[in-house]
Amino acid sequence: MNITIENFEPMAIAYYRQIGPYGANNVTVMTKIKNWATDQNLFNKDAVILGIIHDNPTTTAPENCRYDAAIIVTANYPEIEQTTLAGGKYAVMTLEHTVEAMQAVWENIASAKLNLDSTRPILERYPRALVDIHLCQICIPVD
Repeated sequence: MNITIENFEPMAIAYYRQIGPYGANNVTVMTKIKNWATDQNLFNKDAVILGIIHDNPTTTAPENCRYDAAIIVTANYPEIEQTTLAGGKYAVMTLEHTVEAMQAVWENIASAKLNLDSTRPILERYPRALVDIHLCQICIPVD
């Protein structure tokens, strides 16, 4: 597993939240943010979509797990929730956007011996350029 360390600046985002077990419902809310971003002419070649994993499903009941589907924005959109994600250091892994590749990353995170920062969420990052070639990034907050 190839890991690079990146320092993220704070990011203004617009998002929709899904509360419940991670999995198929994440796809629904991700489709919703992509449709909204397309309607706003934001889903262009420079777009970055984020999947924000707020809770650890091993310590949070599945029905309480929060997942945000978001897009980085530079303007205010009153019809959608908005916030600013804290910046900081992240371990970034680029992988094929398949269920199998995503599961392999989650299974191998512990063996990477990263110094995790549990005060910030894990991010799935989908820069449009990578999405177009069926890749995505998992970004793990580290100290």
